[in-house]
Amino acid sequence: LVISCLDISLSILSVFYNMDFKQRIFEVLAALIIVVRRFLLLILVPYKTMRRICNETDMMQVYIIFTSIFVYFHAANRFREYEYEPIILFLMTVVHFVITVLFFFMMSGFLQKKQPVEIKPLVSTLAYTLLPTIIWFSTSSILYALLPPPRNINLLGMAFSMLYISFSITLLIWKIILLYLALRFSTQLAFYRIIYMIMLYLLLAIPYSLVLYAFDY
Repeated sequence: LVISCLDISLSILSVFYNMDFKQRIFEVLAALIIVVRRFLLLILVPYKTMRRICNETDMMQVYIIFTSIFVYFHAANRFREYEYEPIILFLMTVVHFVITVLFFFMMSGFLQKKQPVEIKPLVSTLAYTLLPTIIWFSTSSILYALLPPPRNINLLGMAFSMLYISFSITLLIWKIILLYLALRFSTQLAFYRIIYMIMLYLLLAIPYSLVLYAFDY
């Protein structure tokens, strides 16, 4: 029902778009609806949805996703003030994303000899793999505001911790699935080569993340 409503809204917006009335505004609104719709579909039918995203040429959806990250950093800073300015954290996120895209682009180009790998599908699909991360950080910030530490160690506290751990593991599994599908459709590599790329990426990313954590990033 929600997806049908989004489809109807998108159809209405397309009418205004064709009338060339405030074209840029409706283009942004249409992209926003598409992002929300695909977010829901990535939960229900991730395989078909990611394959469709791979064929996407509209970069406005990527801008929408990163705009949501920008909004998150500023909103979360009100709940718990960061050591660094939100704009610095946002720019670091963009840099990390660019490095990630370039890493998989170069590695897939090295492993894929039959046909050239295009960078646009990588950008579109990898941008959508950020959604589980956005959800996790947003939920954590909201819970921090509603249930600030220290928390009591009792039955309710233990139940809350178990629920939160289960929620986090579910999002992690979802992110891994989306990452695999993103690389599968955008690079056309075989399963083992994709796993090899992801493992190599983690070998480089985990020590780097620990260094950032040591400096309170």
